[in-house]
Amino acid sequence: MSMNKIDGSQLIPTRQLDSSEAAVASKKSDATRDIPAKGTASDIDSEKGVKSKDTLEISAEARNLMETRQVYDAGLESVKEIPETRADKLAQVRSRLEEGFYNSTEVRDKVANGVEDTFRGIDEL
Repeated sequence: MSMNKIDGSQLIPTRQLDSSEAAVASKKSDATRDIPAKGTASDIDSEKGVKSKDTLEISAEARNLMETRQVYDAGLESVKEIPETRADKLAQVRSRLEEGFYNSTEVRDKVANGVEDTFRGIDEL
C-alpha cells in the first residue's frame, strides 16, 4: 500500500537498518538529544535531566491549505442544507411545456417585458 505526502508526492518506503547503520543513527540521536531545540514548549528529559524545547512550525502554504479546507467543508455543509427542489421544478416545467402554457400571449408578454427591462439603458453604458 503506497501513501502520499500532503503535496501528493510519494513517501519513500522505509527499510530495516543493519547493525552498523543502527549504531550510527543511535549516536546521532544521542548527540542531538542534549542540544535543546528552538521553541517554547519545554519538557524535562527523564533520562538526563536536561530541559529541552520542542517546536512545531507550520508553513504558510499548509495554513492556507487548512483554511481552504475549512471553507470547503463549511460550503459543503451549507449545500447539504439546501432542500432538493430542482426535480419538482423540472417536472413542473415539463408539464407546462406539454400543456402549451409557455405559448400563451400572457407568458410571452411577461417574458418580453422582462427582457426589455433588462436591456433598457444598455446603450447608455
